[in-house]
Amino acid sequence: MKISLTSFLFALSFIFLKSTYAQDFGPSSGGFGLSIDAKGVYGSAQTQDNTTVAERGLYGYGAGLGLSYSMGLLYFGASGEFINWLQRDKASDFGNTNMAGTMKTFSGVFGINFQSFILFGRYHFKSDIELKYQTSGAEDATWSDPEGSYSIGIRYRGMGDYISVEYSTVSYHTSTVNGTSTELLDAEVLTYSAWIVSYGFNF
Repeated sequence: MKISLTSFLFALSFIFLKSTYAQDFGPSSGGFGLSIDAKGVYGSAQTQDNTTVAERGLYGYGAGLGLSYSMGLLYFGASGEFINWLQRDKASDFGNTNMAGTMKTFSGVFGINFQSFILFGRYHFKSDIELKYQTSGAEDATWSDPEGSYSIGIRYRGMGDYISVEYSTVSYHTSTVNGTSTELLDAEVLTYSAWIVSYGFNF
């Protein structure tokens, strides 16, 4: 499933226009900040060859925690999140395999702070996903080592709360099956891609 950028660009335009007339009711424009949010996600998972793991639709929910520092237009910090992934498509359509699992991700964050909204990017330097169900070979599996993984998004700030929309892609280069880790070939790299909508609070 190819995820179109149309909805993201529409949301970006709407929030930009709204922010033109908005008053900044959030925390002060400078200094440290703490944020916590709930997330809804909609996306897909597949390997590069679309054969080792054929593309299938996913959705899920999760939560995130962030620590940031703002200095003028600059916004940077770190974040951690977990996502509980569920598979939309029937496992029977994919050889009784299911890519549902629990993902934990830690990221560095950088952005541009326009007071009422923030354009931001995340670099996912640590992440793993543990499958809820065993593989078709009755094996436990975990993927890790997220090289070249990132998110881009926009956050609109309200009266102490915020809503954000972002596109995220996490590509895993190492698999661990029954305790044995293997560095994956390029064709076997597993990627989870998703649109993420978050609602949370600034402190």
